[in-house]
Amino acid sequence: MANPIKAVRIRGRHRRLILIQLAVESGTVSEIAQRAGLHVPHVSTELKRMRQEGLIELSDAPGSRGASLALTPDGFEMLESDELSRISEELFENQKPKSGAVISILGRDALLILSDRIESSVVHIPLIDGSWTIAETRERTSRHYNQMFERMDGPIGNNPERLEGWLDARFGLLRIRLLDDAVINRIAMNRWVEMRTPSRSQEHPLSVDPSAWQLGRIGRDGPPAMSVSSVVSQVASDEVSMQLIQIASNGAFSIGRRRILERESTPLPIGVLSDWIELVHPRLRPQARSSRLVALHDHLLRGRTSGRSRRVSDVTLRKFRDDFGEREFIEEWENDYITINDLSETGIQSLLIWALNRPISQPLVLDVPIPMPEVLSRRIHRSEDLRLLIAPWSTIQMTRGDRLEHHPIHRLPDLRWIRSDGTEGIVHIGYGEPSLFRPPPGWRVPDSPKELKEMSTVFSTSMRSPSVEDSNEEQILYACSVHHSSDEKFANSIERVNPLAAWIASSDANRIDRWQRIHDRMDLQWSQLLSVDQVPITRIPEILWITSDGWRVNLGLHLNEILLADSEKRSIMRRIALYADDEETRSWASGCLLSIAQWLTNDEATDLLRWGIDAWAKSPPSRCADTLSGIAYLLSVYPESRQGGIEMVSESLIRRSYTLSIEHDLQSWRLLMHWNEFGSAPDTMEIIRIIQYLPWPWWSSQAAEVLTILTESEAGRTALSINPTPWPALLFLPLDSEIPLPLAPPGIHPGFRPSLSDRIRRLLSSARFEAKVLNSLTDAAQAIEDMRAGRPPSPGLTHRHVGWLCRPIEQWPSSHYLIDTDGSPEITQLIGRLSARIPIDVASVT
Repeated sequence: MANPIKAVRIRGRHRRLILIQLAVESGTVSEIAQRAGLHVPHVSTELKRMRQEGLIELSDAPGSRGASLALTPDGFEMLESDELSRISEELFENQKPKSGAVISILGRDALLILSDRIESSVVHIPLIDGSWTIAETRERTSRHYNQMFERMDGPIGNNPERLEGWLDARFGLLRIRLLDDAVINRIAMNRWVEMRTPSRSQEHPLSVDPSAWQLGRIGRDGPPAMSVSSVVSQVASDEVSMQLIQIASNGAFSIGRRRILERESTPLPIGVLSDWIELVHPRLRPQARSSRLVALHDHLLRGRTSGRSRRVSDVTLRKFRDDFGEREFIEEWENDYITINDLSETGIQSLLIWALNRPISQPLVLDVPIPMPEVLSRRIHRSEDLRLLIAPWSTIQMTRGDRLEHHPIHRLPDLRWIRSDGTEGIVHIGYGEPSLFRPPPGWRVPDSPKELKEMSTVFSTSMRSPSVEDSNEEQILYACSVHHSSDEKFANSIERVNPLAAWIASSDANRIDRWQRIHDRMDLQWSQLLSVDQVPITRIPEILWITSDGWRVNLGLHLNEILLADSEKRSIMRRIALYADDEETRSWASGCLLSIAQWLTNDEATDLLRWGIDAWAKSPPSRCADTLSGIAYLLSVYPESRQGGIEMVSESLIRRSYTLSIEHDLQSWRLLMHWNEFGSAPDTMEIIRIIQYLPWPWWSSQAAEVLTILTESEAGRTALSINPTPWPALLFLPLDSEIPLPLAPPGIHPGFRPSLSDRIRRLLSSARFEAKVLNSLTDAAQAIEDMRAGRPPSPGLTHRHVGWLCRPIEQWPSSHYLIDTDGSPEITQLIGRLSARIPIDVASVT
């Protein structure tokens, strides 16, 4: 434990102010006077005495001007002794955990006593009216003592009811500097209050100024730090420069290194050469320079202009190649940035002059890593369009606006912010909102992939890439803005804290791996962003059961297309069906092959028939109508390849259906089979599942009954309003037509009921329908009404000649009159079959 520090108060105000300033950093006499708010002669006199007393010494700080002075250990001890002398025993009577109190104020400098350790760069200080102000901490972390004034480390605790607790009670001291000197007289002194970090919700006074841009935040979580003038960064850090460029470049014209701009190289504007030619040929007459410039233009644009080009001077061409290398030039310039890699110092100078001479008034963001000639430097610093200049070589004399420097106490990304009026502050760059960007009107966080399409098409401008410490809403906002182009770097950086933003911003090439990492923190509906054509067949087992039902349906449709035409892909799917690790995947893969049975070769079909049905039936997927059709086809075409015929397989699947959920297609298939055979209709919800998931040709023999039952309940009417069934093709089939059902006896069509038109009209007047459904039902009702009224069929909405379907075929006109190239394919096919007197095969209508 350290020796106790003797508490002795400093009597002189000037000496105390000087000690406080030098405790932060060394400086010259004039710099110390400026920071302390004192006259230079007074400071010079006091510094002379302090040096004689051994409190300060000369410091050879690199890059400093004149004699730089710094505190000695005795000087630090004197300041610390003065601070401890301002603590009274009464102060601890009201001490609270996680609290602090202001115990001393001198100008804008103050001293905090604390119950707990603080390492923030800014703190909130209470005012007497109950409001708060912000102060910058002047030490990296608070210093802690026991009541004997011995320096201590570790957490602070206090138990004043026991002597041991009193002796071990600890407190902390922290030097702070108020950012607003107007509140000095309103500070609540010696009052313990809970220490708070600044809130993001606070508004900056300049936030309503249209010319203001957000430089960062006052502290990591503080209010915005706004600037209305140009800012020059003298910080030699690529990371800081990159962050500043991101913040400032929105809506601006940027020039800088590729790494700092985080952009790819672009061609250079041809207009740069007008300024370059003056730099490299200053002694030539204007007419000679103009002639060489025209020749150089012709040389660069050769092939894009007509006529004979002039010869370029060897000297000019050599200098051009030295300054611009292999960079291309273009006449029409539309980009908002230019990279300076591969350019010489002269090339960079000419580019900067061109940017300053542009007739378009646009904020300039410049990354100039090397010193420029003094005349050009002054012109850059004093440009009215300058927003940000990255120039570690810049000097104070050149700077007209705000200045950013390394903070003498706090680590990056906290910077010292010296404003144009001479006041100082602290700014935390990298975690603020975009400088000029505001969320588009009507934008909100999307709650589904469908809503994402709307939210990602409302952007007319770009925004900077947020960090992990920005709000979730801002991260998702940016992700929506880059959804179509992707930002893999941002997605990788944000995945841990905001998986939705990472998923939206991800590229298609990396979505499989990313979804495997984040699916357990996401709603499975978001798997719809994973494009099914980006998933190799070999990787399907990895993600099949961590995706939504809708995604698996889309995958099945996609696989049907590629498996039909590619025997190698079918071979891969066969290996998955036989050797996948889990039973569910093997069943699913078997079902995929069974659903395309009609397109398999004889060898593939007979092989699949031997094992495929059993493998599929062990864990059949919920949506399996196509698989049932494929099984029926294989058993009818290759009956010798499997023991037991259709009847045995049908009975096996009926028994299996009883073990599955009520929403499974096998359940609906069994209920429809029972309905066809015994005439007992399922309940309303079961019928809704039948028309929703089973192909309409399977249940067309019950179409009239389906309409009758579903129109009698709200749930049924809702289901009808969104189901795009071609009702005329179901209702108007010939009487006693056989309606095939896979692996089951066929249904018998009862013909249409003339009374259905009245029921359909009442249905259409009682609910709102999607356009396709409305047209289909309207055509059915109109066809019946025309027939009952003895009128010729009216032109239909789904097919011009749909009305003939409910008339006897003998009354139909010749088939060439019934052509409608824009009509419904289902109705067109049915009219063609009936008009040709071909026995109807409803299964083929699918």
